[in-house]
Amino acid sequence: QYGGLLIRKRIPCKNGVWTIEDAPPPITRESLLQLNPRALRVAQNRVGRMTIRAAEVDHLSGVATFGYVVEESEPPRNIDPDKAKALGVSPRDKKYELLKHGFSVMADDGSEREVFPHQVLKPRTKRARKIAVIGDNRGWTPQMTRIARNADVLVHEATLVEEDYNRGHSTAAMAGRNSGGCNAKLLVLNHISPKCEDDLPGIVREAYEASEKKSSVVASFDFMEVQVPRMGFGSHHEDGNIDDDADSDISNLNEEDRPDKPVLKEWIRKVLD
Repeated sequence: QYGGLLIRKRIPCKNGVWTIEDAPPPITRESLLQLNPRALRVAQNRVGRMTIRAAEVDHLSGVATFGYVVEESEPPRNIDPDKAKALGVSPRDKKYELLKHGFSVMADDGSEREVFPHQVLKPRTKRARKIAVIGDNRGWTPQMTRIARNADVLVHEATLVEEDYNRGHSTAAMAGRNSGGCNAKLLVLNHISPKCEDDLPGIVREAYEASEKKSSVVASFDFMEVQVPRMGFGSHHEDGNIDDDADSDISNLNEEDRPDKPVLKEWIRKVLD
């Protein structure tokens, strides 16, 4: 709703996927060099944009049902000014912006030395996060699996106690298989059958086992909020160890500079317990 008006628009389907909101295209070297300071600030703000996609899932014959995936744009890393200065790069002529967006630059000291982004970028403290919310379903399409792949959070129903194709819903085990199939980090079960209310730990364990222990699992409740760390959730193995690619970039930061790492480990420990 915009200004009191309801806006309707037709969204085309391409290869079984509807792109409801698309992030701007990647910034190029040429576009950065052509931008004036004001336009450059606008370009910098684009990194907070989201991509929203949808794909069909199988619910009941004749009933169109969808899953939705919201994904952030990948934020650029910051420059270490001391490293840049040591390599002869000053923050003039947009060179910092070029380096932040992955483009090499020439040093300012006349040495004709090329400076590459990995030489001056600070460790990553933010990553693009991804959340998938799936409607009522008894099965996924390949397109749904593709766009939900590697989601930090997957919200999925667990209505049935036993599989029954004719009812058009999922069990906790089916939710777990879908979560493991798309390598979701955290599976949040919702739309849970009242028959399971006395055994929520049991259905959580059922989904966890069905995901082949690829996903952490929790049962949702009304008004539940899940805080997704700025570095995203890490995956875990059968032995309970964290396999967090995000950790590799922040391992050398001081404890106070690590944005979500302690929270992440404690959160997953609680989920597994």
